Amino acid sequence: MTTFKLMLLGVAVLAVFSFSLGIAEESEESMCIPMGTIVLEPPDQVESKRSAVEFPHAVHFDYTCSTCHHKWEKEAVVLSCMAAGCHDAAVNPKKTAEGSVSPKEAIRYYKAAYHSACIGCHKEIKKQNQALENSYRSSSTPIQSSGPTGCSECHPK
Repeated sequence: MTTFKLMLLGVAVLAVFSFSLGIAEESEESMCIPMGTIVLEPPDQVESKRSAVEFPHAVHFDYTCSTCHHKWEKEAVVLSCMAAGCHDAAVNPKKTAEGSVSPKEAIRYYKAAYHSACIGCHKEIKKQNQALENSYRSSSTPIQSSGPTGCSECHPK
């Protein structure tokens, strides 16, 4: 091999190595956002009566991250809803003698949190859509998909 070819090969290897280092440095500073479907399952100690929910994460990118990840501090790692101290109760809290559960305790139950956030948002969108349909709107006003609000729509099996 000629000296010129060896030098060219060395420059190419150095360029590839430098490029890969740049990518590694960039990935440490950038946020990793799941683009596909996230499977939402109950905690391991819970025997589920319904199938897991396939959550299309990318469909929800019109909302800010903090809409769902309400305790997220912009620089921190995004934690799941069932992270310790958030919605980590695996058992629905018992009602008091008066027949109620404190809202703070109720929302710690993972299922109440998911249902409140997901179904609550979908019902609100459905309500807004109904108002648009009932108004004298122009045909160019887009109607947003409301998302599922029934059990079998999220839990197909």
